[in-house]
Amino acid sequence: MKSKISKILVCVLCVMGVGLGWYIAKSFSHPKIKLPASVHDFGSVAGGVDLYHTFIVKNEGYKPLTIENIHVSCGCIKVAKMRGSGIIAPGGEDLLQVTIESPEFAAKVNESIELRTNDPAQPIQSVFVRAQTHPSLGIEPSALNFGVLEQAELPQTLT
Repeated sequence: MKSKISKILVCVLCVMGVGLGWYIAKSFSHPKIKLPASVHDFGSVAGGVDLYHTFIVKNEGYKPLTIENIHVSCGCIKVAKMRGSGIIAPGGEDLLQVTIESPEFAAKVNESIELRTNDPAQPIQSVFVRAQTHPSLGIEPSALNFGVLEQAELPQTLT
């Protein structure tokens, strides 16, 4: 009787061990995106110049991470193609190179780049770029007021 209970107990523990192993394997067998820095602030910059920054995109998961789509919030942002065609191996990393065409006038730039991935826990991740632009050339005063100007009468000549 004791031998039979021992065998049943061993079988139950084996089934539980297999189930636990399957659960652990399933839990850790997916890609996991990691952005060490998700915001870059250029500070105060001259307007009309291109600004460059590179974000690091890591895969801390156990399956390849696929960057399925990249969406920018403004046409002033260009993203260079990632090295590995948007697929990052487990434990690997890639570079997201961003170029911003800053406006020539004084403006606050606050734009985002959205990464859509196959990470089931975080399918959408965003990075942000910020800057305060100022005109390269300033004219003081910035406006002139000549008051009300009347149209001059043109001489009429007959030929």
